[in-house]
Amino acid sequence: MNRILITCLTLLLFTNTYCQSNNAFDSLKKYSYFIEGINSKDGVIATGTGFFIRTKDSLIYLITAKHVLSGCNDSLLKFKGMPPIMYVFLDLNGNIIPINTNRIKDTSQCLPMISSPDMIAIKIDNKWSSHINSVEKFIDPLIKKVGSTDIIGYPIKENVKLGGFRIVSPSQTLLPTKKYTVCTSTRNTSTGEIDSINYSFSPKNTSLVDSISHGYSGSPVYAQDKRTKKIQITCMIVGTSENKDGTNKCIVCLKLHYILKLINYLKPIESK
Repeated sequence: MNRILITCLTLLLFTNTYCQSNNAFDSLKKYSYFIEGINSKDGVIATGTGFFIRTKDSLIYLITAKHVLSGCNDSLLKFKGMPPIMYVFLDLNGNIIPINTNRIKDTSQCLPMISSPDMIAIKIDNKWSSHINSVEKFIDPLIKKVGSTDIIGYPIKENVKLGGFRIVSPSQTLLPTKKYTVCTSTRNTSTGEIDSINYSFSPKNTSLVDSISHGYSGSPVYAQDKRTKKIQITCMIVGTSENKDGTNKCIVCLKLHYILKLINYLKPIESK
């Protein structure tokens, strides 16, 4: 499996949609946030995507793929050039949340996505509350029959100024029902372990899998019920996978249950 962390200066441009826009999904862009850090020593840029969840006891968490902040790469090693600070860009008015990655890098193990959920939750000060759009209202609707699926993240853009931050717009990858298939259960070739942590799906246009590999880690994925048209957040992009010969390319998405368990979202609040 490939973890999605951009650590090079040769940056790729991805055009944002696979199909025509869906108005129901268009409004979801405001819930995805750009994460970026620059290592001032060598100019290496790392990026990702994140989103926020408010719990029932009014705590706010930034949710993203753990490797976005830990620097773990495809070889399960930590990237030495990982920026010491990653920034979450909240809006165009200069509101930015800094995340110190040093402790995360020092305490994180680089484990296969199939064995350990690739996720991290960072508790955010409530002073940022008015600047944050959070996704908890998309957790409760139960999707009985999945229709279209939508991925909203921040692909890498070209023409980046070395040593300077960018303001970029979220990109939307909308997959109508008949434009993707569910991949067979991913198996660890060395242990035979079957992946029960993540969903894997493959767009019929497999070039999209390569496009998702650049900046989309931590992106929320939404599904729309075919009948009711209700939208639910279902998982978070953590990587891609393919066979050794380059076939069976799949997008790997961490199941929402693991994220909710991490932040005790499902834990009932005790009455005072």
